[in-house]
Amino acid sequence: MRAFQDEFGFNLLCSDQPIPARSALELIQRMPASAVADFAEWDNSANGANAAAYARFTALLVNEIPMDRLLAAAPNAPALSDDHPVNEYYAVRRWLHHQKSPQEDSSPLEEDSQ
Repeated sequence: MRAFQDEFGFNLLCSDQPIPARSALELIQRMPASAVADFAEWDNSANGANAAAYARFTALLVNEIPMDRLLAAAPNAPALSDDHPVNEYYAVRRWLHHQKSPQEDSSPLEEDSQ
C-alpha cells in the first residue's frame, strides 16, 4: 500500500503485489493520451496536457506518506477490507442516519395505511 496526501485528503493505492515507485514522467508514459487529457482537464496549462499531468503527479508524489508514519498516527485503527469499503459516503450516511428522528424513519405508505 502507498499513501499520498493532497488538498482533498488521502489517496491510498493498494495491491496484493508491491507497487513500484515511479516518477511523474514514467507514470505519464504508461498512460494512454486520452487518460492524460482527462487527468489534466481541470488545469489551465498553456503548456498542454502532458505538462499539466506532470505537475499534478509531481505534486502528489512529493507528498507520499510512509506507511510506518501513517500507521503510527492511528495505532488502534482496524484493518480495512474490500469486503467493507469505507469512504466519505460511509461517514455521511452514518451521520445522516444518526440525525433522523423516529418520525422520519417511517414510510409514507405506512402512514396512509393507518
